[in-house]
Amino acid sequence: MDTLLPFVEQRGLQITGEPLQESKSAKCPGRPVFDEMVDLIEQGLANGIILLNPSRLSRNTVDTGRIIYLMDQGKLLEVVTPYQTFINNPYDKFMLNLLCTQAKLENDNKSVTVKDSLRLKAERGDFPGKARAGYINNHEKNQGLRDISAHPVYFSLMKKVFRMALTGNL
Repeated sequence: MDTLLPFVEQRGLQITGEPLQESKSAKCPGRPVFDEMVDLIEQGLANGIILLNPSRLSRNTVDTGRIIYLMDQGKLLEVVTPYQTFINNPYDKFMLNLLCTQAKLENDNKSVTVKDSLRLKAERGDFPGKARAGYINNHEKNQGLRDISAHPVYFSLMKKVFRMALTGNL
């Protein structure tokens, strides 16, 4: 919210009550702060939303639909960001819906890309995850070709630890 305060003051916008800040991901419906915000709008206690980017508002079709429906009902008058304002007209509602849907697409694509990359890494014979103790993720190679190497210092120490554990020799 600190990032938005100068913008709010510059535009002369009014904030009713305490600013709401959501810490839960917008990927799935059921965010408590989002639901509280929608309730305030439905009750007529607020009629606008101020945020940094429309993608922060929703990354799921249910919440996006709720926002657009609030505009259709005339309860949500505007969604304001430092770069654009969406009001209750067909074009702005379409653009807001499009931007939220684009955020969902990007989110969904990340999931597919990560799963595909991990699968390809495993098929190549590389460990598909974070390096374990004694090893280090090799960031010297290009993304997609990175692998895991023995850590220059900790590998030999971990080797000693396991040898001692297996043999009981200190």
